[in-house]
Amino acid sequence: MKNLIDQMLFLAKSDAESSKTELTKVNVSEVIEAASLNFEPIAFEKGIMLDCEIEPDIIMDSNETMLNQLSHILIDNAIKYSVIDGIVKIKLLKQNNKLIFSVNNKSNVISKDEIAHIFDRFYRAEKSRTTKGYGLGLSIAQNITNSIGGKISVESNEENGTTFCVEWNI
Repeated sequence: MKNLIDQMLFLAKSDAESSKTELTKVNVSEVIEAASLNFEPIAFEKGIMLDCEIEPDIIMDSNETMLNQLSHILIDNAIKYSVIDGIVKIKLLKQNNKLIFSVNNKSNVISKDEIAHIFDRFYRAEKSRTTKGYGLGLSIAQNITNSIGGKISVESNEENGTTFCVEWNI
């Protein structure tokens, strides 16, 4: 219940704030690497392997606290909804003029109808209803991404699994 209240307060505060998020120089590589390391024990307990491909020393203007929360939400969801003995792939790389952070897992395919609502508050895809949660994590992830100047998207298919991707122009 505390977690639900905290998530709702975060979203309400984000809605109410009219000022821009304060951005500073952040080593994005270190933030995402640390988040990945935090989830190793959880992944290990579930028989899931974390495969990290994180380009070192990528610096950009961001908000470290929000970036940390964003990476935790995406990695946590990938582990939570991954198939047993699966692999969660976490990537951070520069490509052309973009910084790309992606988290991929093999899980139930998210339909196009569900993808249209996946970032809505309290929305939970039909197949995820048996897993604990309130349907706020991805809404918070989208809110954070927008606040720190990025764009979040999701693709899901049988062949590649489900990939959440956050992109920033750099």
